[in-house]
Amino acid sequence: MGKSDLRFFGISIVLLVVISSLYFVMAAIENAPTNLDINGNASSLYDEGNFSVNWTHVIGSGDGVANYTIFIWTNRSGIDTVPVLFNRTAINDSDLGYTFGNWTEANYSFQVIAWNATPLNYTDESGGSFNSTYNISMYVDRTAPAVNLTDYTNGTFKKNTENITVNVSVIDAASGVTGSFCFINVGGGANLSFAVDGDGWCNSTNINLTGLGDGNKTINVYANDTVGILGLNNSYVVFIDTTTPTISFGCTPTSANTGETVTCTCSGTDA
Repeated sequence: MGKSDLRFFGISIVLLVVISSLYFVMAAIENAPTNLDINGNASSLYDEGNFSVNWTHVIGSGDGVANYTIFIWTNRSGIDTVPVLFNRTAINDSDLGYTFGNWTEANYSFQVIAWNATPLNYTDESGGSFNSTYNISMYVDRTAPAVNLTDYTNGTFKKNTENITVNVSVIDAASGVTGSFCFINVGGGANLSFAVDGDGWCNSTNINLTGLGDGNKTINVYANDTVGILGLNNSYVVFIDTTTPTISFGCTPTSANTGETVTCTCSGTDA
């Protein structure tokens, strides 16, 4: 065998080794990150802004993927007609997940890209191709629910031995009121809690006024939405009056004979 044959044979072996190595790497990291989900969220669709995005990567053998970039897109409550890239700098160096913490209310979509995975199925704006997951979304709700008292006349006079009935409407346009409660406190008295029903109401409830002193007492009604954001309505009061009026009575003259006129007066005051 001549020198040229030996040189060709050596090059062939090197190429075979390189091709085999490439095939091994491609086989080892052939899939994009999978099972993308969101953990630590208040519900499957809504959260208050602090949760984690998790995924796995299926590999046959080898080291697998070490570096990921998380694309985060946002459509702010329909204001933007086309979602825009919110954060392209979130890089994670493991195959476990990425902790998200953003309190800006918006609908966020996540896409996880494995930088050294194959086959390549995503092309970014610079022309680079990457292996990526499908999108998964989470709406961050930071707006408190609207809490309204209905069928109650503001400044109603009551004794502290009586009750008041409060009907509370709870409305939340974003995450809703799944698992929500109303918390009612009158004038610093006991806190009472009542579940919000499926129609968004805290059922008509007799609120005990025992122990409250005289004067205007603020009715504080709190309610939480699905993600735990509290709303407060403290626009109503009940006027407590438990003090009896002061009565004065007198006659002039204080003594009289038969046939004389006696004038008597009676008056009362109540603060």
